[in-house]
This record gives sequence, C-alpha cells and structure tokens, in this order.
Amino acid sequence: MARAVAKALSAKISVRLVDLEFTDAPPAGAEAISGDIRLPEFAKQVVADRDTVLHLAPVTPPNLDELSGIEYATRGTYVLFKEAIDAGIRQFVTGSSLDLFDGFPAQWAIDEDWKPQPRPTVEHLRPWLAELSAYEMLRFHIARGICLRFGRIVTTAEAEAQPYDPLWLHLDDAVQGVKCALSSVENKDWRGWHIHHITPAGKFAKIRLQNAVQIGYEPVHDFRAQFEASPKTASAPRPWRDVVGAQEPIPSRNIHKVVMFGAGGPVAAVAYDELASSFQLRLTDVIPIGEITSYNGRQSKEAPLPRLLPPPHEFSVVDVCDAAQVDAACEGMDSIVNCTVVRPDLEKAFRVNTIGAYNVVKSAVKRRIRRVVHTGPMLFNMDREGGDRFEYDTPGDVPPRPGRNLYAHTKYLGQEICKVFAYYYGLEIPALYYCQFLNAESTTRSINFSVTWNDSARAIRRAIEVPSLPSPFEPTLINADMPHGMISNAHAKQLLGWLPRDDYEIRWQDREYEG
Repeated sequence: MARAVAKALSAKISVRLVDLEFTDAPPAGAEAISGDIRLPEFAKQVVADRDTVLHLAPVTPPNLDELSGIEYATRGTYVLFKEAIDAGIRQFVTGSSLDLFDGFPAQWAIDEDWKPQPRPTVEHLRPWLAELSAYEMLRFHIARGICLRFGRIVTTAEAEAQPYDPLWLHLDDAVQGVKCALSSVENKDWRGWHIHHITPAGKFAKIRLQNAVQIGYEPVHDFRAQFEASPKTASAPRPWRDVVGAQEPIPSRNIHKVVMFGAGGPVAAVAYDELASSFQLRLTDVIPIGEITSYNGRQSKEAPLPRLLPPPHEFSVVDVCDAAQVDAACEGMDSIVNCTVVRPDLEKAFRVNTIGAYNVVKSAVKRRIRRVVHTGPMLFNMDREGGDRFEYDTPGDVPPRPGRNLYAHTKYLGQEICKVFAYYYGLEIPALYYCQFLNAESTTRSINFSVTWNDSARAIRRAIEVPSLPSPFEPTLINADMPHGMISNAHAKQLLGWLPRDDYEIRWQDREYEG
C-alpha cells in the first residue's frame, strides 16, 4: 500500500519512504531510507524537512517476531511522533485496521463512534496500540491527526482468486482514502484527532461507509461479483451481551500460591511482608533479592528494602521481558502480582512496562490464572497542560491521560494490553495506581495523592483476596484519607473493601500557624 500511495503522490509532492529494509527500488520520484523508527536518531532523520507524517507501519508491519512486532508498533509510534512534534510537524495520518471489529456481527451498523473490540493477538494489538499511542502523542499539541482504519486490502486479481471476504478493501480505494486524509490534515481551520473507516463501496461490505465522506472519500469497488458468487450461510444471531462479553472465559480458583514480578522494588517488598503469612510466594526480579538487600539499593530515602523469606517461599531471577522466564515463573501459581517498572530509559520502559505486561497476561491465560494484580502510576495528569490536574473528587476509574510522558505512556499501553486480555478471557485484573509513598512516621510533606507503604501493601492483599470484581479490568487509585478533595479513594474502598489505616494529618497541617 505504501508503494501504491508513493506512486500516486510522488509526481506532485516530495515523498520519503521509510522501512527497516527495502528489497526493491522506490517508485519514481520517491526517496527511500532504511532504518529503525524505534531509534530516536534515525527518527530525527526520517522527519527532517517534512511537514506531514503518514504512519502505515501499524497495518503494513515489518517481518518481526511476536514481541518485536508489538514493540515496533508501540515504541516505534511513540518515537516517530515525538521526534516529528519536536521538529515542528503538525500534520499526521495514522493507519489502523477494521479487523478490530471482526468479532461483531455483520448486521450491526458499526461506525466510527463504536469502540473497537481487539482480540488478544499480535495482529490486533499492533494497530490498536499504535492508534492509542498516536492519539496520546497528539492530544496535548496543536496538531491535526487522522486515523484511517482500513479493511483487508486486496487487488482485483487477489479478490478474484480467493473466497469473498466482507472486510475486503480494494488497493485503489485505500490509496484514495490516504490521499483524502492527507488533503484534510492540511486544513488549518481544525485541529485534534479524527477517525475514518476506509471501507469499500456498496451494501456488501460488513462495515459501511460513514464518516469518511467528510474528507471526500468515494470508494469505487464493491466486490459485487465475488459476493454473488460466494456461498451464503445463515447463523442464529447471538445476544449482544454475549458478543461483547468474554469469548473464552477462564474460571476462578482458590488462591494459595502467588507469583510476584518486580519483587525487589519497594512496593513489592512491603507487599510480600504483608502476604507471607497467608500465601505461598514465588518472588522474582531481574536482580537477585539478596543482592539488592546487600548493597542497600533503596529507590528513595524512605523506601523499604526487600528481605529474604524462609521456605516455603521461593526467590528466583526472572526478566519480565523474557516470555519463557515469565511463563516458567507462573507455572503452578494461582495469582499474579506485577510490580515491575522502569521510568526514564526509553528502550527498557517499553520492554518492561509494555512488553512485560503482555508476557504476564499471556502466561496468565496459558496457566489458567484468572486473578492478576497490575500496578502502576496515576495516568490522568502526566501531561499537566491537558490532564485532570485541577479536577476535584477524581475517581479511581478516571480515563487515562498519559500524553508524551514516557513512564505513563508505556504503563498506559501495558494497561491496555491487560484490558484486552481481561475482557476476552474474562480475567479479573484489579489495577492499582499510586503516586507518592511515605512511611507512617515520616515528616516529609505529603501531596494530595499519597499513601503509606503499609497501606499500599494492604491494598495489594485485598486485590488478591476480594471474592470478585464487577468487570474484568478495574483500575483504582490507592490514596490515604485526606481533606484535600482532589483524589477520591471511594472506588478502592468499594471495589476492594480496603480502608487506609494511616493518617497523614501531621503532614498537611501547618505547625507554624499562630492565629
């Protein structure tokens, strides 16, 4: 598709084709450069002297293995868009896929207002995560972005040689959709994010033409001949709640054994002290726990250090980026707690926070583990200029707004992976979000979103023990009781039956006040 677009455009505008490698020369008039858009220095070269980014990698991915394919779609999108924005580019067109609606019946009138229902496969996660990443990168910037969700692209010859597919889209119509989108993002009278479904013409398409007419899209090919020649099968309609519900539900089990990833960090360290008397623990980290303890590797001055526990508890070295190691650690376990995190490092943040989350939930499904406790940072105001920084009574399930913040962005994509798996397999994933941790006896000034280390551990206990959750994926904010009125912990109390015990009153009262 990219070559067809370049051929259609290069006579009039300057086109630069980018991929990991090229096996053929580019179309006449187009430039081609090879390299990895996950690398900032190469991405800078890609966007130099350009005014528009056309990002088709999510729907025309390079030949990579499973985990690298997800990383290319996520980290590649993040890096490419970040460098483009920093270079002053304000026009973006991103490719995604109508396969994300594949599970919906043909008789449903799907349009751009419908939320996709991606399956937990690499083929679905690539375009879906890239689409979300692109949106977040542009959310807080004066930019114009269009997301084009394409059908399954075929040529006339390919359509004539295969059984009819109601998601087909002719290559010529796909190229026309791209040209319409590129013309639209040049319109400086509007900004923001727009989604258009690039579908075939006529009544035979599973997803009909709707909003894309607004950008001048007029498809020509309707595949009537292939439709009429195809065998017709009728199936009984399923209740809509079954269609959007778990497709391969995993049953609950009694929880006796818990595996914890990132056990060398302070959140996990205080949590497994809390859990050790009730559960058999398998504690894992990329660094041996004893080594962390011996060199006093505290995350902060007040952060707790891990300690070695006696049998039957186990300690093992596991890299959450390694799918085989993660899966071996989950064998024989009843529940999973994921406390892994990397903050400032670009490559490691995507590998640990995003790919690591994928490895964890994929192993949960393989090992038939329903309860997975996910942890992370607040995601609603990481880009302060467009987040919810000065909202009040912010609830535990507030929509995420990670923006360009690397830590939040990578955790957000990991969260979305967990959510996709949870809804497809009927998992139970309480996602606990924190901000500031303090010891109960600390004199450090607290902010409005704080919790003691011990109360955070009790929240993880409740996340394991609570009998059921109202929905497969439940995000909630873990915050002490405070009078600020900004962050609400009501959802955590209701969802988990968790009550913070430690009071921060000594830290938010002004002891120098003499009135």
